[in-house]
Order: sequence, then C-alpha cells, then structure tokens
Amino acid sequence: MIFESAPVMEGSPSAFTIVISSESEQEFSVNWKTMPATATESADYRKAGGSVIFKLGETVASVHVNTINDEETEAESEYFEVMLYDPEGAILMDDLGRGTILDDEFKTNGKQMANSGVTQV
Repeated sequence: MIFESAPVMEGSPSAFTIVISSESEQEFSVNWKTMPATATESADYRKAGGSVIFKLGETVASVHVNTINDEETEAESEYFEVMLYDPEGAILMDDLGRGTILDDEFKTNGKQMANSGVTQV
C-alpha cells in the first residue's frame, strides 16, 4: 500500500492518495485520522478522519484534509500526519502520510521566501 500527498499552499485541501499493490479479491476497509506534527490542529489544518472502503477490484482511494489560510508569516513549511489504522481484510505496509503546508505570506526584508520562489524587494 502506498500512501502519499503532494505539498499544498495554506488554505488549499491536501489530498492523500492510497494505492494498494494489487487488486483485492475481497472488499476491505481501513480507518484514518489526522495527527499534529509541526502544524497545529485548528490553526493550520482541520481535524479529520473516517474510513476508506476498497470495493472488489478497486486499487486507489483518496482522503482529503482542509488546511487553514492564516495571516502569519512562517519561516518554514509545516506538516501534519495522516495515520491509517485498524485495517479489515488487508495488511498495512505504510500507515503514515505527511501533509506539507506551504506558507503563502511574504516577508518584507528582501530575502527570498521559503517555498515561494519569489524575492520581494
């Protein structure tokens, strides 16, 4: 099972793609939930969780987590984690995904912004 998410700008939803290695011969499910890391729940992202069901023949599923656009300038990107747990009918090989949130505010000191590719002068 592959579990990943591309970095997103704050305020954009973070999509986690769950890919299983081969078609299952039976329906199975796995639960998921968000967990804080350097990003803070309710300040940087909204707490989320639920269950994903793979029906017979399905190999890809997604879960989404909403990030929050704040007015704070952060020096670095922040991240939260999404954990898969309690699989029914499957074995987890990768149970943790990282959601990276990129800052969208600009510093005013003329230095290049982290993750923005823009220099403000």
